[in-house]
Amino acid sequence: TLYPIIVVLTMAAAAAYAAGAISADTAIILAFYRGQVTKKSRPGAMAAVGMSSKDIQKYLKENVVVACENSQQSITLSGDPDGIEHAIERIHADYPDAFCRRLKVNVAYHSGETFLSPLFTCSIYEMV
Repeated sequence: TLYPIIVVLTMAAAAAYAAGAISADTAIILAFYRGQVTKKSRPGAMAAVGMSSKDIQKYLKENVVVACENSQQSITLSGDPDGIEHAIERIHADYPDAFCRRLKVNVAYHSGETFLSPLFTCSIYEMV
């Protein structure tokens, strides 16, 4: 059984469709509602950091999480804007030459707070 709340990202909806788990109509509806919820979500931020998942741990707080481990030395952080800014400042203070920059997004994608909200859950369950 495929539960709609699990299919929260556009690519995941596309993969579920390609695997025959959901119809094209459902994949389109999921992608549409993902966009709608993104517009209504609270402000967030993300940062790209050239560190390992082990080294980044001391910079994580309740409001900053690892959104993606891109490679052994590349992490994407996600969280609220102040938390991300604070993490960037701390990383630069400890490692002045480290690659660390804020991404040009206003949503904390992959943080759990954006798409697993009650608003998103209700929106998706109304449609599927």
